Amino acid sequence: MAVSHQRPAHVAGSAGPAHAGGSAGPAPADSIATATGLRKVYGSGDTEVVALDNVDVSIQRGTFTAIMGPSGSGKSTLMHCMAGLDRPTAGTVVVDGETISSLNERQLTKLRRTRLGFVFQAFNLIPTLTAKENITLPVDLARGHVNQGWFERVVDAVGLRDHLGHRPAELSGGQQQRVACARALITQPSVVFADEPTGNLDSVSSREVLTFLRQSVDELGQSVVVVTHDPGTAAFADRVLFLADGAIVGDLPSPSVDSVIEALRTFSERSRARASAGGASGGASGGAGGASGAASAAARGAGDAR
Repeated sequence: MAVSHQRPAHVAGSAGPAHAGGSAGPAPADSIATATGLRKVYGSGDTEVVALDNVDVSIQRGTFTAIMGPSGSGKSTLMHCMAGLDRPTAGTVVVDGETISSLNERQLTKLRRTRLGFVFQAFNLIPTLTAKENITLPVDLARGHVNQGWFERVVDAVGLRDHLGHRPAELSGGQQQRVACARALITQPSVVFADEPTGNLDSVSSREVLTFLRQSVDELGQSVVVVTHDPGTAAFADRVLFLADGAIVGDLPSPSVDSVIEALRTFSERSRARASAGGASGGASGGAGGASGAASAAARGAGDAR
């Protein structure tokens, strides 16, 4: 669902240019997550698909980063590799000082449970548990103790204090996704990764969830990475990374809906130009067409939201 957004005053400003390139620059000292030389290949031989092609990226601590690209660009694969949900074929992933690309499955499970937060398009709430029990579930599974002060802050941030005793079926879609967001934050994770978190929500519920994710950065100091196809969602971020054909093709600071749409158009035009100049095959042309279609759909969606 497309969402329009006016950026908060403290991060407002003229959107800078979407810088093109094969990486998102060197890792600054305050990076919370980095990927270096990241490569992900599925299949082999004639069926080989390169989902990520030598990607370098750095996510700054305490910021909201959006990742965009047409279908098949590698954006979800990048997030999954950086979140320890999938293993890269080559390259290194470091999250909060931990080289997670070298961990075994048991170590990864512990890391995901205690130091990473996840929000998906499907709410993934336990229907028999109350909102409060769903929120504290990661801590309970780890046999830990809920930090009551942090729990109170998170509950107030998501605005669900009056609904803590309700089960998922008694909550709206937006409320359910806010429960999922609170669950992602309850362990005070290093990073929250969200894959199309508003994909199943209407525009009002989408705004509720995105506003909370924005507030979790601004007020709670959280680091958030969101994969999205929607310029309205990306406009909530501090920065947007654009992927195409498994590579980072642009980096847009202080995005607005209009600047994101313009960047998508620019990258699709460059893709078509490269395909034309190189005598690209039908498959490459189809990829360029997909990027162009994504830009056009994004423009229509943003226009509807307005």
